Amino acid sequence: MTLISRVFSGADQWYDQATEAVNAAVEKYGVDQAVAFGHTAYSLPCIYAMLGDKIATVGDMKAILEGKIKDLMTRNPRVKDVFTSGIGSALCCELIEACKYIEGNPYEEPIIGHLTDAEIREIGLPLVVDDIPGVAVIIGGAPSAEEAKELVKGYQSKGIMVFMVGDIINQCVEQNVEMNFKIRIIPCGYDLSSVIHVVSVALRAALIFGAITPGDWDGMWQYTMQRVHAFVNAFEPVDDQTVACGAGAIQLGFPVITNQE
Repeated sequence: MTLISRVFSGADQWYDQATEAVNAAVEKYGVDQAVAFGHTAYSLPCIYAMLGDKIATVGDMKAILEGKIKDLMTRNPRVKDVFTSGIGSALCCELIEACKYIEGNPYEEPIIGHLTDAEIREIGLPLVVDDIPGVAVIIGGAPSAEEAKELVKGYQSKGIMVFMVGDIINQCVEQNVEMNFKIRIIPCGYDLSSVIHVVSVALRAALIFGAITPGDWDGMWQYTMQRVHAFVNAFEPVDDQTVACGAGAIQLGFPVITNQE
């Protein structure tokens, strides 16, 4: 199986997962139910940033999923289509996470999930002027809890902000690693879809500090590539959904480093 085909496979899985989550929300709450992450002026920020659409209700989520997001999920064996499918996968993640927030913040400590606009402003300027030299996004579990701690603390010692998704969080809990917004070690969530909360930080930085117009696809990724120095550490096993999200990360200018061939 080629890397391109794995991106498309992962994108299909994300689309199916988002469809299931949105349809369940329609059935439970109805299309007029309000949706929001809270404490943000940008509705569902990633969709707003990349596509220019404000999402306010469950019905809006269903329409954008079956319309513009589905259109991104192409299967032409070209690099451009790999990247658009990657961004489409990321936007599916945002819908999945938004469904979790319908009844309020679903996360408990140590998980942070969505960051508020105020928090973005607090870290955004240091991020884009390089006072924060980089952002590490760690996905999955390290080979051992000791190695997880060493990696996270190593990044922290260099001033690099750390976001974590998946088993790495439990490993840091086991090793008594302090995790919170104040010290810039942020557990996003255990589900892979929670990686969208990192993407949201980058795209809201483009909206707030770069004054990029919502829906300016090229403007968004050019800003994040040039001004947000992020990278991804994806520990094995790397499944197709992770590969699809990786394509979205690369579109935004964030290299993906993995210990799996």
